[in-house]
Amino acid sequence: MVTISMLQALSALSCLTPHVLSGSAPLPDVEVAKRDTRAAHIFNSIHSALRQWGSSIQHNGLSFLPVTIPEGNIFYHGTHSTERPAGLEWLAFEMEHANLAPDDDDDGGHKRPGPPEYPPDQRGYFHTYRAARPLNLVYIDGMAAAKCGLGTLDSQDFILNDFDTQRPPGGMQGEIRRSTNLCKLAKEWDVDGWIRMEAGFEIIYCDFSEGAGLDLVSVHGSPWRNETGSSKAPVGGDWIRIGSFEWMRAVAERYHGHVQGRALIDFSGMVSAFAYDINVTNFDETRPELPRVVNSTREERQGIRARLSEVMKTRNGRAESSVDWQRVVDAIVSRYSHRLWILAQANLTVSMVRSEIATLTYPFLSFPDDAPVEEFSNPLARCTEHFLLSVAESEDQWTPEDHAIHAAIQTVSHIVCQALFEMRQTIHTLTDASDEETAVQRTQNIAQNLTTQLDWTTWKECGRCEDPLALCFVAMFPIGGPEDHFAPRCKRLEEMAMGYFFDRSGRPEKPPTDDKRQVEVP
Repeated sequence: MVTISMLQALSALSCLTPHVLSGSAPLPDVEVAKRDTRAAHIFNSIHSALRQWGSSIQHNGLSFLPVTIPEGNIFYHGTHSTERPAGLEWLAFEMEHANLAPDDDDDGGHKRPGPPEYPPDQRGYFHTYRAARPLNLVYIDGMAAAKCGLGTLDSQDFILNDFDTQRPPGGMQGEIRRSTNLCKLAKEWDVDGWIRMEAGFEIIYCDFSEGAGLDLVSVHGSPWRNETGSSKAPVGGDWIRIGSFEWMRAVAERYHGHVQGRALIDFSGMVSAFAYDINVTNFDETRPELPRVVNSTREERQGIRARLSEVMKTRNGRAESSVDWQRVVDAIVSRYSHRLWILAQANLTVSMVRSEIATLTYPFLSFPDDAPVEEFSNPLARCTEHFLLSVAESEDQWTPEDHAIHAAIQTVSHIVCQALFEMRQTIHTLTDASDEETAVQRTQNIAQNLTTQLDWTTWKECGRCEDPLALCFVAMFPIGGPEDHFAPRCKRLEEMAMGYFFDRSGRPEKPPTDDKRQVEVP
């Protein structure tokens, strides 16, 4: 998290429903949302919304969601002053994210603990704020606070701020212009600010002045190293590394979301570039999995922003009327994720494959005593629609965004069910024991292709670490190397490294791309 004073210094250096009315802005396209790749992107955006893990793996987000912070929630801010700010500033969700000590910021804009010889007027202060009323915000998904050239800033710079060829300079030097423009939009749309994620979630709160939604609860001075009460307090780089590790440990607690009531997402107001017929391919051929909007037209990007403007002006603060699409997506992922991974990766016998597939398909099959096993009452449709039944009754109240989301989830559900029945058919057509190995291999090929197509972030999780001094670590701006992104694993403090976000490297075995590959705006 950064402060406005830090940024100023850097800048000196360098289908209609009653719930959503439609004006001239283009509506999401249900047929686009049904496309296999787009459906997977929308599905995964919903699954990872306001979750640190999935948003770290799939860090180029292209969706925007209204969020309400209920009254009474507590947030944190680190600064050099005891006085509350007057205008735009940042709030952190976690104490460790904002607990800044006085020194220069590092490449990621985070305060490093300062040496004990610094003068008293440079001491850092830890502010605590409470939401005095419900706060209305816009969540920019993915890792939108990562200041790097991988595409994490596309949705802000090219859709929201319409920078086009006048994109701000790289790194932190562009943050003043970026955030100032975002707050101009916030004022126009009558929202309080923006939620973004890096190593931890933050709020760009557009008006810190008294009476603008935040109560100042307390201000505490941060300690110098020689004030910690330890004669062996770490110094220099060791201090920074330990502080970073504790910061990572804190944000890792949000891998799978925040505590209940911390932030309420209005999924019915989710405006996603993936639901529009625009070019979202990456010009970097080594990273095709990272969507970009730099090859879309300015008019197309402006249309998406215009739709978001309509949605925010209409749905502001209406999270209670939202369809909880994340609950539907969670049900699908929790049902299939582990078993699909077993089918794709485990060393299985034919009987084990049969058992796994039976568990996943039998609830959707009918076995009348007088009918052969092949004759079912449309089991594929039953499987596809099963987890969508919980929201079907509210369809007459759906927004255009709800319809696009439904189409995407339905497509993903159909892809999963179709693959399951294809696997079942492969196993059940065995006529000879000598064919068993071939049938198992064909089944696993189907499962492997499916997991590649779905790209669920659950399949990169490393779980709870046996070593209590280690954490399951994924690259989170500004910390982590290429291997932490592509192959997360349990790591101790001394194993953590930098590099992934700053050198824009490709896969671990490939060298970094050069600067000419960064951003080429049409």
